[in-house]
Amino acid sequence: MERAIDVVKKNQIENSQWQKEATEARENWGWMKYSMQIALKVRSKMKSDGITQCALAAKLGCTQQYVSLILKGKENLTLETIAKLESALHIDLWGSSCWGDGYQPVQPTRQYLSDNIAPEYGRQK
Repeated sequence: MERAIDVVKKNQIENSQWQKEATEARENWGWMKYSMQIALKVRSKMKSDGITQCALAAKLGCTQQYVSLILKGKENLTLETIAKLESALHIDLWGSSCWGDGYQPVQPTRQYLSDNIAPEYGRQK
């Protein structure tokens, strides 16, 4: 019969992998949240268009294993990889989050509180 302390020590050793993964996820959450969002969009597009991991890998010029890592949402993607994904899948992964409306930057306009105030602003009396 095993002693309780031996069972606890055994479980600590066996569970060290999930503790390592939890610590890693907590430390890398800053970029992982974006990676997960991209993975969801890529998965959705692949499913709707019937694209396999191998087919996407061929379009990206990488291995199927790397595509699998991307789809898990745990890969720290470079801007180059994001651009390749957008081009290969014909989707917008980055632009809408940066510019609000696709890749069209919003042009700043000068606005005044009142049209009556605008003509006098800056004039000397």
